Amino acid sequence: MKVIPAIMPRSRSELEMYAGRFVGLAPVVQIDVMDGIFVPEKTWPYKNGFDKSLIGTLPHTDKIMYEIDLMVDDPEDTFESWIRAGAKRAIVHIESIKSISDIATRFDDTIELGVAVNIETPLEVLFACLEDESCASRISVVQCMGIARIGFQGQPFDAHVINMIRTLRERFPKLIISIDGGINFTTAQQVADAGADRIVSGSTILKSANYAEAIDRLKNISAVS
Repeated sequence: MKVIPAIMPRSRSELEMYAGRFVGLAPVVQIDVMDGIFVPEKTWPYKNGFDKSLIGTLPHTDKIMYEIDLMVDDPEDTFESWIRAGAKRAIVHIESIKSISDIATRFDDTIELGVAVNIETPLEVLFACLEDESCASRISVVQCMGIARIGFQGQPFDAHVINMIRTLRERFPKLIISIDGGINFTTAQQVADAGADRIVSGSTILKSANYAEAIDRLKNISAVS
């Protein structure tokens, strides 16, 4: 199982602190950013509206690949700022974009696009793009949200995501499926058994006494054959 630690920084200094802790432990780290519009919470750098000058260059880009989970309205207007800062993947939420196909055309081989989908959103909104090779080839991962209320770490796992995983896996056998939200050692096993390839974990890792042990335990989860 691929394990992606998630951090929800309230400031640039908090980002640097947490990122430094994952150097050597996790090759990929997800940064959750929220604008207070698409979700109620606000994080850096959205405290007073989006301020791209606050991003600077992401720390430790020689040791960490960053993916940015854009829980924001109109991510089409901001994702390029994160790419310039050193991120290698931008994850946009299907509910916040105008068109998957249109945003996919703005990604080339050097930038990875992820598409997130909420529990209550019908998967059919993804099917047309995923069945179109020119569009699907631009999408590196589909991220199913494992909680009903996104943007809040520590939310309970919503078992409805299990059927979402199974549906996607059956219809798109080669699709990389990631689960974000509500992941702990028990639910990680459940999503692995359903067919997930990756898990994104915030609270389970960050609240553990030993990050390395928590990551290793999650990595060692495998689907029941």
